[in-house]
Amino acid sequence: MEKYFLKAEKRDSFGKDNSQLREKSFVPAVVYGKHVDSFPIYVQKEDFNRVFKKAGETSVIELEIDGKKHMVLVKQIQRTPDLLEPHHIEFLAVNIKEAVKATVEIEIVGENDLIKQGGIAVKSLGEIEIETLPTNIPHVIEVDISNIKEYGEAIRVKDLGLDKSIKVLTDEDLTVVVLDEVKEVVEEEETTEENKEEVKETAKEEKKEE
Repeated sequence: MEKYFLKAEKRDSFGKDNSQLREKSFVPAVVYGKHVDSFPIYVQKEDFNRVFKKAGETSVIELEIDGKKHMVLVKQIQRTPDLLEPHHIEFLAVNIKEAVKATVEIEIVGENDLIKQGGIAVKSLGEIEIETLPTNIPHVIEVDISNIKEYGEAIRVKDLGLDKSIKVLTDEDLTVVVLDEVKEVVEEEETTEENKEEVKETAKEEKKEE
């Protein structure tokens, strides 16, 4: 398992003072948890972006503050209006021996001949909630569609086959992905005898006007 490290400093600035931190490429943040009283910190923006790109919200980060190490997960990121830069970060301090709840993204993988024939994999669920030890949280949950044999066949939460160390909190009967057949709809204009008569009458009227 890859390890991630990030340094931080304790913060005694609030409000307008945080704006000065941001101007210096720092991001205000807070650490809190079940066994930790919350306290404010700040991190270097580029360092955080580099670590978060790999760790995401599902990998434990070793956060060093004044020489003391805290095991944390990124719980929430408030971003700037353009969604490009972190504006404020929440770190959840965890005990690696105690289970935590986490939301993990679902990723569809695998090839299927039905899709090559014009079918489509419809993803009904984008993420699921689980409970497990912090170090056991998967980065993503891959759902392989290669074994689906017919249109309309679905993979449900209970079919994911996750490790026994992971408790699934999402309803097990929910559909994760279903393979649908794309039917080409051809609309044909039906011309009745009445339509034909209307066309003739219109043509006569146009000739009279001429």
